[in-house]
Amino acid sequence: MTKLRKRKFEFVKTGAAKAKEAISIIEQNGLTNDDFKYAAGGVYGWFQKISRITSVSDFNEKELGKRPQGDYQSSKNFPGKDTPHVGLMMKLAEEKLIPMLLDLLEYREKNYKAAISADVALNNFYSFGLIIDISRKLKEYKDENGIMLLADAPRFLNGVIQDSDTPFIYEKVGSFYRNFLIDEFQDTSGLQWKNFLPLLTNGLDQGFPSMVVGDVKQAVYRWRGGDLNLLQQQVEKEVGPHRINTKELNHNYRSAETIVSFNNQLFKSLATLVAAETGKTISVDAYQDVAQKLHKKEAGFVSVAVLKDEEEVKWQVAAMEQVPVYLERLQRLGIPLKDIAILVRYNFEGQQIVKYLLDYKNSSQAKPDCRYEVVSNESLRLDGASSVNLLVSALRYLLNPEDAIARAQLAYEYSRLLEEDRPLTEVFTVANQVDFENNLPEGFSKRKATLKRCHFMS
Repeated sequence: MTKLRKRKFEFVKTGAAKAKEAISIIEQNGLTNDDFKYAAGGVYGWFQKISRITSVSDFNEKELGKRPQGDYQSSKNFPGKDTPHVGLMMKLAEEKLIPMLLDLLEYREKNYKAAISADVALNNFYSFGLIIDISRKLKEYKDENGIMLLADAPRFLNGVIQDSDTPFIYEKVGSFYRNFLIDEFQDTSGLQWKNFLPLLTNGLDQGFPSMVVGDVKQAVYRWRGGDLNLLQQQVEKEVGPHRINTKELNHNYRSAETIVSFNNQLFKSLATLVAAETGKTISVDAYQDVAQKLHKKEAGFVSVAVLKDEEEVKWQVAAMEQVPVYLERLQRLGIPLKDIAILVRYNFEGQQIVKYLLDYKNSSQAKPDCRYEVVSNESLRLDGASSVNLLVSALRYLLNPEDAIARAQLAYEYSRLLEEDRPLTEVFTVANQVDFENNLPEGFSKRKATLKRCHFMS
């Protein structure tokens, strides 16, 4: 743990010190941000940012930026157009600042991976210790009670059948099987394959075929310890190429022409790019059968939008703002809502979209000829229903009418559901309880005492 901390803090301290050294030279020569080319002081501003790093992640690829690896390595990109110190700055750049910049970049290149690994390990250090302690306690419990987990079965079976011949295995299980079908084979671990192999080879030796079904491309996710090398090469090697008959399921019966063509080109290109970046052909080998053949006659449509962070708007915000725009466009093209799906990577993103669409529906931006309801686990949550939130807020207000927060919450929920055009500034300005209740339905105020008793009885 001490070594990890040393590696982490040494990286941060050294990187900041190298940047401060460059800043010192710049300031000793009387230069300021205004003298440098580009916004925020250009290379001077970059050195200032690096001098203030407090964690390894402060020096990641995004924070590093592109200009230090390009523009800032040329002295002509140091002086700004209005500076009177052009000659001085170019001389400083060539003799001192650019060499110092290159030295800093080289230091980062050599040490960043080790430093960020140390940082991640430190952040999870106590979790590792807790997991080890839980594992030890679990083993003690299983030993004391003579039980085992289902996850222990592959290792247990491997211990039983290791170096045993097939007849011995069948003798132990009391049964004999000739044919085997292993589905979702990409999720098979190396240990499970060792258990299956003698049974499969015994059946093949006697002329009984077996089948494994899987997609090597899905093995990259490593579900249940899946190993892509099994399906890609090891099965054929251990069973024997002469006994393998590979059939590719390369026909797409569901998707339209444009979608199939887009996927074929995209994944082939990405696999090639990954292979070029990593220097290994594993991605190309895994995706060699990615191309699919067409069957549907529909043309289909694919649109890709690349959103980047801007100074005022983050890409996540821009993406969220586009969701209702696309929904409106599709509905006006005659696409029914039941044929529209919004796919997200994480569940919380789905919840954010549902909430955003609900708020958008109740805003002045919503189009009267369009709908924004979403059917999903998130949209069916009770705390996402405006009517439920209104009832809960009313009960809280009945319980304590003097509570300003409960009053404000009820005003907001009532306005959101039934007074869409009422400005929020007006909703929250009602401080007097009598005036506040005058904005609510008359029946609510008249039956407040009765409703309050019902609330307490519940």
